[in-house]
Order: sequence, then C-alpha cells, then structure tokens
Amino acid sequence: MIQTTPAIPGFTPPTAAEGFGSTKYNGVPLGQTWIQNFVPANPTKEYLVGTWVSEGDNVAPGLKSTLKTKKIVATFNANNTYTVVATDSFDVSVTYTGTFTTQANSNTSIRNITLNQTTPTSVTSQGIYRVTTKDLTYEVIQTTPAIPGFTPPTAAEGFGSTKYNSIPLGATWIQKFVKQ
Repeated sequence: MIQTTPAIPGFTPPTAAEGFGSTKYNGVPLGQTWIQNFVPANPTKEYLVGTWVSEGDNVAPGLKSTLKTKKIVATFNANNTYTVVATDSFDVSVTYTGTFTTQANSNTSIRNITLNQTTPTSVTSQGIYRVTTKDLTYEVIQTTPAIPGFTPPTAAEGFGSTKYNSIPLGATWIQKFVKQ
C-alpha cells in the first residue's frame, strides 16, 4: 500500500494483477521493500506461540548493558506457559519459566502481554509485542515488584515507550526475535 492522494512523485501503487512487491518508483518495481508482513490485528490464533531467538544486535540494549545478555531463546506454548533461557557474555545461562496472557488492542497489530514468572523468582512483567511473518518485536519491563521510576510500554505509545521517571527510553528495552 502506498499513499496516492496526494500522490508521492515517482511512486505508483501495487496492482492485484502484478501482486505483492509491485509498488514502483519511476517505473522500477521495488519488490520486497514495501511489503509489511503483518499478521491480522485480530488473529484467530496466537502467533506468539513457538520458539524465538534473539541474539547479537537483536538483544535489547538495556539487557546487554545491565545483565550482559548475548542470547535469549524464548518458547511460548499454546497452554500459555513459557520458558526463556538467557545466556550472558560469560556463557552462563538462566532459565525463566511462568505463564503469560495476551490482549489485542483496537486499530493496531501491537498486542499487550503480561508474564507471571515463577522461576527462578516470582515476578510479573508487562509490555507489548508484535508478530510479523518474519519476526517478533517485544518490549517488557518488570512491574511486580515494581522497579522504582519505571513504567511499562503501551500499545498506544508504541515501541520505545517504556519510561523512567516519565521519560521514554526509546530502543533501550526493545528486542527483536526470529522464529525458529
């Protein structure tokens, strides 16, 4: 999809006859450049279910700096349980387990998530996520017990809306995962 009124000079919208990737700039098809890969805003199944890996540049900068996290393998199950294995730069792994619930939001593909962790300690984290056909964008922060000054991100404010003393922290707690 591309804006047509007012027209953006040089761009022509895709056509059904040419299919996905047929948006053109100065007559040249842009291919995959403009395909968004989103799943439905109100899916009939939970697209979060599965195993996801975040490593390297995909790990949230806040996790890299505070916990020295280098890799996270997260498995979300259809029975609303999860297992997360986080490995730090010393190759020490910690396994987190618990349950999760999700909730859709109107007019967005960003969903809410609440994680009730049971091991290694009992905490609750809240945040947001979005699944595309290619990846998972995920931003959560511990809410119980509360970390003084922190508030979780909201779908209305989008990714990067985790706040510390009312100041949005941007990309600090945003993680990208690739489905396995």
